[in-house]
Amino acid sequence: MASRLRLARVLTSGFLALVLPILLTSLVQAQAPQPVLPSVHPEDPVHTLHVYMDLIQVPVLVLDSEMERMKPLDASRFLISLDSGPVFHPRNVRPEGDDPISLSILLDAQAEPILMPKISAAIGSLAPEYLHPGDRVKVYVLDCALTRTVLNVPANPELLKDAVDRTLANWTQRHQARHAPACPRKIQLWDAMGYLIKELSDVPGRRVMLVVTDGADHGSLNKWNDVRLFAQQNGVAIFGFSTPGIGNASSRIGTVSSSVRPSRSSGFIPTVGSANSSEDPFNAICQLSGGMVMAADDRYLARDLQRFATLVRERYIVEFVRARNDTPGQHSILVTIDKSPNAYVRPTGVIITMRDPSVEADPNTIPRDDTNAPELGKRKPIR
Repeated sequence: MASRLRLARVLTSGFLALVLPILLTSLVQAQAPQPVLPSVHPEDPVHTLHVYMDLIQVPVLVLDSEMERMKPLDASRFLISLDSGPVFHPRNVRPEGDDPISLSILLDAQAEPILMPKISAAIGSLAPEYLHPGDRVKVYVLDCALTRTVLNVPANPELLKDAVDRTLANWTQRHQARHAPACPRKIQLWDAMGYLIKELSDVPGRRVMLVVTDGADHGSLNKWNDVRLFAQQNGVAIFGFSTPGIGNASSRIGTVSSSVRPSRSSGFIPTVGSANSSEDPFNAICQLSGGMVMAADDRYLARDLQRFATLVRERYIVEFVRARNDTPGQHSILVTIDKSPNAYVRPTGVIITMRDPSVEADPNTIPRDDTNAPELGKRKPIR
């Protein structure tokens, strides 16, 4: 079953918010029996849970100058600068690997009709090798209106394919009719993407959006730069999927920095850093959120989607402690690779929380060690 969504734009506290009606359903849950706890033997090892309040993790997409995968990199190759401050190495770097992913897929059916007939089988083929049972997927279709599957679909081949087929049902029926009436679009691309970002903003896992579209917007209420900033602030990496011959499938943006937004809830968000962004806004949104635009071929859809999933899994999780002089507000972060000046490096936004002064003043709180903490520079990002 698919639901139809309506969007409205509201400005709240100086940045974008998207508001929509909410359908409430009542659920009845039977009382579960009390679980039987396993006994603990004295000889069993004792495990300790370590919680690091000052450790920041930033997903970073790294490709070579030809937009292909690079050989594995260690932490010593990564160079980071905050607000153009002193360059430092991260504390640790690891592949994203099997980290749980929350993936939202937006199918712009009117913009990419050639891909729609085979898209459900291709998406279903991603499980279980590329999308795992712990991942969650939502599928949306942008056609006359914006529709979606009701539930977060676990990464199961049959469930994924069925979710796509059901969400595409209206488009498929109209597309197969010989004399189907015209279908004016009520919701445009930027507004639809903004809604998906809002839906992803509260979910756990690495937040990723795949948008199958030609990248053309036809009069959204929201500007492309609002969507770019909204994605960065909510830690959503956006990957575009376009058929060959479309400009944004092959164009690229030059070296781009990203930014951090510390506040009571703060984080790293990319900022505009290329004159080409206004010429190709969809490409700018993708790259500046930590993703990219990829070429799609309807003959090899499964292969192309598997490459997308592989790139997501092979992102680097770059870890470092917060700056010793961090302050609320937006801050820039530049990530580069030593000895690879032409590498394609795109960090994803990460939301973090500022330290609570009352907790720091508590005598039971262990003081943090700023010995090896990075330092913010004095150059603020241009939004």
